[in-house]
Amino acid sequence: MGSPLVVHTGSLATVLDPGATNVERILGGLAAGTLITFDPNVRPSLTPSRAMVRSKVERIGALAHVVKMSEEDASWLYPHVSILDVAERYTRLGVDLFVMTRAERGCTVASRGRLRHLPAERTAVVDTIGAGDAFMSGLVYELLRSEAATQLAAGEVEHELLDDCARTALRSAAVTVSRAGANPPSRLELAQPS
Repeated sequence: MGSPLVVHTGSLATVLDPGATNVERILGGLAAGTLITFDPNVRPSLTPSRAMVRSKVERIGALAHVVKMSEEDASWLYPHVSILDVAERYTRLGVDLFVMTRAERGCTVASRGRLRHLPAERTAVVDTIGAGDAFMSGLVYELLRSEAATQLAAGEVEHELLDDCARTALRSAAVTVSRAGANPPSRLELAQPS
């Protein structure tokens, strides 16, 4: 059996032991061609100290090609630290694509020394539950569909292609918040113009 194309992890599985140690071990043992994506999705009320969570998030981040972090996650993990500084911290860890979601303000994308901001799609917000997960799943979907995943796993980066992946993620989040429940879009909905 071959190696998986993509492995995604996040949240409590990456910070609470004994699971967190196992997740880190598994990620560290994956074949070089496997794309690793990570969404810390921190849960301050359920986790121990900020310093411990930050340390574990950075250790998993150092194993990942793609890290998606919400602005809320970043402000809890790194109080009083700018978006630019957080993005630079993760690119120094070796992350090829760092994306910070910023709700109605869109997202900030960092890859190989380039930082850019992509605006959110305009939409009537009905329910924000599931927006972050829809963003992440849209990002992974487009990374696979566009073959950017293969490039990232090989250490290659095309900034425009990565921005297109982030735009699909923004579209996924916009569709999700436009209706009740954590109800992400289908592939057909993602393909429709905004």
